[in-house]
Amino acid sequence: MKRRVPRDGVNDVRGYPGALSNVIPLPEAVSSNPRVAWRAFAGRGTVGAPAIGDRVIAIATIDRWVYALDSRTGQTFWRHRGEAAFGTGPLMANGRIYAATEGRAGTLVALDLYNGKRRWRIGVGDVAAPLVLRDSVIYGATHIDGRAFAVNAMTGKMLWSRAIGPSLSGPLVTDDGRVVVATLTDTLFVMNAVTGSISNRFPLVASTTAALALANDSTVVLASPSGHVMAITLGARNGIARGVGHGRTPNSQGTAKPPLPLWSVAAASPVLGAPIVWRDTVFALTTTCDFWRIPVASPASATQLKLACNTVAAPALVRDGVLVATVRGEVALFDRRKGTRLWERQIGSELRHPPIVRNNQIIVAPILGNIVSLR
Repeated sequence: MKRRVPRDGVNDVRGYPGALSNVIPLPEAVSSNPRVAWRAFAGRGTVGAPAIGDRVIAIATIDRWVYALDSRTGQTFWRHRGEAAFGTGPLMANGRIYAATEGRAGTLVALDLYNGKRRWRIGVGDVAAPLVLRDSVIYGATHIDGRAFAVNAMTGKMLWSRAIGPSLSGPLVTDDGRVVVATLTDTLFVMNAVTGSISNRFPLVASTTAALALANDSTVVLASPSGHVMAITLGARNGIARGVGHGRTPNSQGTAKPPLPLWSVAAASPVLGAPIVWRDTVFALTTTCDFWRIPVASPASATQLKLACNTVAAPALVRDGVLVATVRGEVALFDRRKGTRLWERQIGSELRHPPIVRNNQIIVAPILGNIVSLR
């Protein structure tokens, strides 16, 4: 039976955790000795990261369900059966939940946050990368047919679709109207957010399968399975938008400059989780839990701490510490300065996405088993 969804609180999640982390005022504090507050059934397991609001948690599951859960108790408000398996975590905003399925016939759907009813549906193709919602537009990238797309979040109308190559990292959208996508063919594409026209493209020395991060509106940070963390400057928008697109060369109105590598730091081990940017520092975690801190302006002064674990997830910054989700199903809090382990909790199966902290509550979504809340 469906339960009434409360209308109070802010339930707004517009992108993958950490993708715009440089704008957060201060990481949240967590308990020095957290206990399990609740466990919630999540079908056969979760897909992607959950969308966590003040009152509602939205999750997509591997057995084709979208659940809306009570963030305070873990109880189910409602669930919606998808037409196919979901390929990434949902978004939540404007009183709706947005979710995308995988496969060539993949669709993007909008569900009413308060009752789970479908508001619209549109075919977009195989989505396996995180979605982004900016203003009233959902941006995504597909895997099989390799297209970037933009869909009106209120009407479900396709605004544009552009062939760029397959992507598993998904798009970033800058404040000055650019969509940035890294493809598996080692290319960084920069597109106009309104029209989808390609402003520029840049060959990468390595591909990425993780979400990108923004250091600022003209600098993109990506992490690679090759063990590199890289910063790429896009330059001023006016410097690349005029006279360039679809293979054309700059005209006399302005000289278009391609994105340029700003720096690259070799982390030795693969970095499979997304980099996190807070204030003026990039944080990244290797598969062997080497925790890197890289100042954006002075990468030569980068430092690392060995945290003694194994992970495929991004780090989650909290006040004076860092939370790490491991492949053994543990969540551990480490001192961010010394690297000492302060506590750990066994969740269950493998964790592929970072724990998410909201209102001092830690939410963990394993790929198999229940969603867990720690307080």
